[in-house]
Amino acid sequence: MKFLANLKCNHTRESFREYAEILDANLSANDDVSVFAPASAFDEKRHIFRLGAQNFYPCESGAFTGEIGKAMLDEFEIKDVLIGHSERREILKESEEFLRAKFDFAAKNSWNVIYCIGENLSTNE
Repeated sequence: MKFLANLKCNHTRESFREYAEILDANLSANDDVSVFAPASAFDEKRHIFRLGAQNFYPCESGAFTGEIGKAMLDEFEIKDVLIGHSERREILKESEEFLRAKFDFAAKNSWNVIYCIGENLSTNE
């Protein structure tokens, strides 16, 4: 079974280190777990789980203030990415066209894409 954890806008580098230690201690090599931590909490330690990115900009690097490019994710050997989370669609107005560009970039780079298709509670109701 695959398990995904999106830590959203939670965890500092220190608190993520503690979280990761506890998680690693309770996983086996057979477990299929991806943890999507905030970029500011990324670490270079190798874990039993896979470290994933909650967001990225579809570029190697460049003049995209505040964004995370492929070169940055490569530094942490990140290959799992979230695309289309309802919060990014609603609050940050990420369009279907932009999400397609992200998807195509991720696929071109052989990343594992978790493409979110859900909505917030009020839209669902």
